[in-house]
This record gives sequence, structure tokens and C-alpha cells, in this order.
Amino acid sequence: MLKSNGRGIWTAIISANAERDPKIFKPFWPKDQGFNHTRSSTEYFRMLMATGAEQAATNPAYGIFSDLLPGTLAGHGVPRARTIATFSGNNNAWIVICVSNETSADTTFLISRNVDLGKQVSCTSKVTFVRSPIIQPRNRVSWITCGGDCFDARPEDVTAARLFPDTNATYDVMYP
Repeated sequence: MLKSNGRGIWTAIISANAERDPKIFKPFWPKDQGFNHTRSSTEYFRMLMATGAEQAATNPAYGIFSDLLPGTLAGHGVPRARTIATFSGNNNAWIVICVSNETSADTTFLISRNVDLGKQVSCTSKVTFVRSPIIQPRNRVSWITCGGDCFDARPEDVTAARLFPDTNATYDVMYP
């Protein structure tokens, strides 16, 4: 279920990017929208889900994410939000990696929230797993790449090198 939802998030972003005129509007990838590790994944998703008055206040081009709903961002041990107004970090099962339109297709874009990578990661970073009252233990880690590939593995099989295969790059992580 979590992996399927992650793929749905990726599909919504790819579809929205395709509908925009690249000469006029920036793509919806985090770095292209001015996000980095100092901002949260929740802020990023709220921007994507902005509707009605929020659209008019920010940018009228943001009204194209009608399929991205707060409940889609929930997951194992992470409760669903019923509305965008009630959506918070407690309802977000995903960590966003700050990528841009130029990021390679095999780079991780979304990873399930039971992983703690630190603010900036590379393939040599240590991967640890989160156990908290909000995030219930999960025996699988899910991630989606910029190219849309979906993966699911046991925590003991996940390494930073597997998540981030490019050894010469550092990636910003946006926590919930």
C-alpha cells in the first residue's frame, strides 16, 4: 500500500510537470520550487495540494494536483488526514529528498519515514531506522526514485549506497 501511494505521488508530480509550459513555469521538483533540507516534507506536500483560496494566494498554476489528497500521504502507523487544513507532519509517511529537474533518474526522491538519514546524505552515510510513538515499527522500507522506480526491502537490506548510487553527490533530506 505505501509503495503504491508513493508511486501515485510521483505520478501526480510527473503529470503536473508535463502540463506546465517549461518556458514559463518551474517544474514541481523540490529544488525547482526552492525547497531544501531546512524545510519540511509536509510543507512541500501542502504546496502541492494547495487548492481554492490558497492557489490564488500563491500561484494559480498550482491547481493541477487534484489527485494528490492528504490520505494518500498516510502509511503504516501514520494516520490519514481528512483535509488539507488538518494535514500535518503526523499524517505524512514520506521523507522527501530535495531533487530537481536535472537530478538523475536513479536518485531516491521519496523514502518511507521509518528511515533516518540525517539532513544531508551520500552513499557513505549511515542508515538508521526510526522507532517512535508516531511511526510504528515496519518490516519494510519503501522508496521511489526520480525515474519512478518503486522499491521495497527489509531494513537490514537497505544501505545508503543502495538508496543513493551516485558516489559524488550529496542530497538534502526534508524531514516531516
